[in-house]
Amino acid sequence: MPGRFRLRFALAVVSLMVFGLLPMQAAASPLNPMQRTWMRTDYPVSNGQAARTWMWGPQENAYATDEQYLQSPDGEREVIYYDKARMEVSHPDADANSIWYVTNGLLVVELVSGRMQLGDSAFDERSPAEVNVAGDLNDPAGPTYATIGTLLGEHPIADGSTITQRVDRAGNVTHDPSLAGQGVTAAYRVQVPGIDHQIASVFWEFMHSEGLVWDDGAITTEALFVNPFYATGYPIAEAYWAEVQVDGVARDVLMQCFQRRCLTYTPGNESGWQVEAGNVGLHYYQWRYGEERPSAPKLSVVFNLSYDGEMLASTATHETFLGEVAVGNWETITTDGVGSSHGMLIADHTLGSIDAIIFQDWPFPGIATLAFTYDISSAGVYGEGTLSWSAYLPAGIQSGTVSFSATSSSLDVWDIELDEIPPVLFTD
Repeated sequence: MPGRFRLRFALAVVSLMVFGLLPMQAAASPLNPMQRTWMRTDYPVSNGQAARTWMWGPQENAYATDEQYLQSPDGEREVIYYDKARMEVSHPDADANSIWYVTNGLLVVELVSGRMQLGDSAFDERSPAEVNVAGDLNDPAGPTYATIGTLLGEHPIADGSTITQRVDRAGNVTHDPSLAGQGVTAAYRVQVPGIDHQIASVFWEFMHSEGLVWDDGAITTEALFVNPFYATGYPIAEAYWAEVQVDGVARDVLMQCFQRRCLTYTPGNESGWQVEAGNVGLHYYQWRYGEERPSAPKLSVVFNLSYDGEMLASTATHETFLGEVAVGNWETITTDGVGSSHGMLIADHTLGSIDAIIFQDWPFPGIATLAFTYDISSAGVYGEGTLSWSAYLPAGIQSGTVSFSATSSSLDVWDIELDEIPPVLFTD
């Protein structure tokens, strides 16, 4: 292959001594259960491979904290607030491989009832949230969570019937025959203690849909949800059409609130985005704390990459810290200013070490794991590390380990010297 193309391949691996590449079937990753849960549905959305709603939300918008929960160790549990939901681990001593180890809270139940849950059976009594379920937050006429709270006892419509019910902000339900043309029907009736409601066909189809997911190191096509109710919980109300403002424009939107999320269906949206998860995580945080969700600590770092004394490229990372875990994006630029690769990273940071999994989205997909240790002394900062990689090349799957040394004077700019460039990347 031409020299410039060979170098581009080489940089796609070594350009990220700290955040570099490789195939979607590498060795087991150091992802913790919360990050693994986010990756499954939202990584393909993040890197542009899947055109569909976020189920959690962008990592850079997230915020991690500890909240009171009486049944958790020391009475607190780790939570991460995303746009769409709150991720939580209430019982860290449970089976970490279970899909129920990481859960998303019953936030909608709390918002519509005003009962903020502090334990399995402990609640703080508040008022239902006067926050719009869908559309613009400043829409004066759209239904709120408090509106939905007045409709919990409504009887389910008949199996298979067309959904033409419309609701206003005051909770008045009317029949609008013009909505029959949308073809949305009552698809599945849920009857469990305290709940008896139909699920709208467009939402039931979404809950059983297949798509690209990240599964144990590979992007593959599978059911989006291992259990159809995992992300949403059970429906707590019927599905209703409502006129809401979206970017200042009035639109007819079908909404249905479940225990954990509210789903919306907007017929005029692009394919893949007609069904969306509402911003329950954002709404709940505002309701609970009376302020907007804070921004998580962020850090940008530059890694200058060299081999045999020659500068090859620079990698810039932009990381958001969710506790001790950093999540973010990276991009590598060659010395002549050309972008050579980019992707995302998830890293566990402790004092003096970093363990990371690195995903490359371009120029070809991949994955790598990084182990890096360093010392801080009066003489400066010095460290050593390894990047274990595997790559899909025309000749087949190739893998190896690259070592490097690193020095820094400021911790946000590192000089990286590679011990070698994987020789497979220089074959024609």
